[in-house]
Amino acid sequence: MTDDNDNINKIIDENDQEDQNDNRHFFEFGENIKRNNDTAVMVEKNSTLFVILGWICAALTVFISPLFAIPGVVFGVMLNRQIRGSGNILIITNTVLALISFSFNLIYILMTR
Repeated sequence: MTDDNDNINKIIDENDQEDQNDNRHFFEFGENIKRNNDTAVMVEKNSTLFVILGWICAALTVFISPLFAIPGVVFGVMLNRQIRGSGNILIITNTVLALISFSFNLIYILMTR
């Protein structure tokens, strides 16, 4: 009887591994699939892309145009939706840098007249 149970458990484990490998192709790029102890499937996105793009937008805000702060804030909000509170620094930084850049540009325009 225990041999039958062992065989059934092996078959179930093999099927679970095959299903997990098959399901990896259905998810978007940059997502991790994890299982918890209750055999629930969790999909976890990698947030490094949003962080990198947010900081690139912050740099472009300073050197090129304050309009680049808009996508920087959007990336911060998207990051907040994935991991609560993690995009706040991006939102604040992009907003402050946009205000500073706008102020310097305004002063520059007024001084050149």
